Amino acid sequence: MSELRWPLRIKQLRDARITTMLDAVLTRYPGYRIFLNGRMGESLVNQYMMQALAHNYPFTIMNQPGMRVTKRVLQTDFGWVLAHPTQKIARPILL
Repeated sequence: MSELRWPLRIKQLRDARITTMLDAVLTRYPGYRIFLNGRMGESLVNQYMMQALAHNYPFTIMNQPGMRVTKRVLQTDFGWVLAHPTQKIARPILL
């Protein structure tokens, strides 16, 4: 299984077309893991958590206490990342 990482920013997750595209991605790439930003809106977390469950896809909701807790979540923050569950990402993620 090769290193795969596919990040989406919160702004991108609000696009209505993205859900269909992610359904295709999750079908094509089994065996990876979804990482959700637990600080984005509850409705977005729920939407993408339900999508992961519908595909029987493992996911982790990331919420780092002490990290940026005084700053609001920005639309440019990562909201959803698909990555290998055990391999470290060796290179920076470029968008």
